[in-house]
Amino acid sequence: MCIRDSHRTVQVLLNSGADVNVCNKKCIPLYGACFKEHASIVECLLKNGVEVDIGRRNGEGPLYIACPNDHDIIVNYLFNKGANVYLCTIHGHSQLYTASFDGHHKTVELLLKSMQF
Repeated sequence: MCIRDSHRTVQVLLNSGADVNVCNKKCIPLYGACFKEHASIVECLLKNGVEVDIGRRNGEGPLYIACPNDHDIIVNYLFNKGANVYLCTIHGHSQLYTASFDGHHKTVELLLKSMQF
């Protein structure tokens, strides 16, 4: 439901005690919502205790998937919940790498502000 922007259905599932950190081979709810840029669902999941850095087997997490897609609102939500900007995929790609590679300067600026040098 997180991929299809069905906020009402997500809320019903959460009210019924659904596990927001469920992880299966095809989708992690927060990952799917970040990928499809469903900001209201991302916000709802974050308010309901989802692990902000939950990721797929290859190391791609919600922040990683939001960055190359230029989803700045979602990137801000994730930062506000403590997303780890330093996580990398199993191939060594970071969020900063993907945002830079795709030329998303606003996202690059957000990432750099959150990093401490």
